[in-house]
Amino acid sequence: MNLFERKVPEQQLCEIYRRVEAGATSGDLELLQQWCAGFEDRDGKFVHEFQTTFNSSFWELYLHAVLKEFRLEVDYRHARPDFVVTSPHDFCIEAVTAQPVGGKPLEPGQTDETMALLGDLNELNQRAMVRLANSFHSKVKKYRNSYSTLAHVRDKPFVLAVAAFDSPAFFALSTRPMEALLYNYYVDEEAFIAGEKDSLEGEHLASVNKDNGAPIELGMFQGPAFAEVSAVVWNPCATWGKVRTMSPLAANERVVVQSVRYNPNSHLPHHVVEAKPDTSETLLDGLTVFHNPFAKHPLDPAVFGHPDVAQMYADYSIDEFVIDRREGQLLFRSLQT
Repeated sequence: MNLFERKVPEQQLCEIYRRVEAGATSGDLELLQQWCAGFEDRDGKFVHEFQTTFNSSFWELYLHAVLKEFRLEVDYRHARPDFVVTSPHDFCIEAVTAQPVGGKPLEPGQTDETMALLGDLNELNQRAMVRLANSFHSKVKKYRNSYSTLAHVRDKPFVLAVAAFDSPAFFALSTRPMEALLYNYYVDEEAFIAGEKDSLEGEHLASVNKDNGAPIELGMFQGPAFAEVSAVVWNPCATWGKVRTMSPLAANERVVVQSVRYNPNSHLPHHVVEAKPDTSETLLDGLTVFHNPFAKHPLDPAVFGHPDVAQMYADYSIDEFVIDRREGQLLFRSLQT
């Protein structure tokens, strides 16, 4: 599958794809083709969608590469859900993305909106919660009305792999909006920065509202209402920047990578500056699995057990939120070329 063989007229190409195509090095393309190996385009539309929308297709390719990394076998004979894993574990994954209001395509680059959102983490996170909630509900509805009746899905763990492409600052999201959406556990970093809080402990949010003032539901995993969903997989660092960071260094190219990494011994994270080719980022860096304590078919934590993968749990019997995360896990990354 050649992702860069033109399938659509020039005017139909999305702007993100245009920039990727124009700036990708041979090393970038080689790495992406490695991710693609074994991926099956079941409806013959994948390359078209990659070139016209990019982000959602890129997210599927990343998930495919992750499953290969864990040596999980996928049965591509089934058209739905996206990934039917058969060995050595037996479960299904459906990829879902949060999109901007009205389906307006994202414009790459540092727009005024991007800078405004980066300057207000609460606004960034709450906007993401609203869009993520919509995507979550749509896929649960799809499972209940369709997927649950399929023999290859029934009685197996069902995982949602969620990515947020809802705003031009989506690359700056960490785990905050997903923690709030699933467990109603929100860390207000703006209050901490302003000196209004002494620690980065989370709290329960009374509500988060849509633009029209309607409240959205938080705490999807606080009860059995969504027991069909075994877990949520999330990685806001799975962007084109991961390809650029991990690919071989091209001739006459200089790339500096700055990353923010988890530090359990301080409220200040580790700030790491590296130059290609001596970068430490891996395919799995930034990946988090959120487990549903009320899942009808729980996902075995061993499925994604790896030092680079964080896993989150909630024990409501003792009101405890548990994060299994190693020191140095990737939280955020940026590149200068």
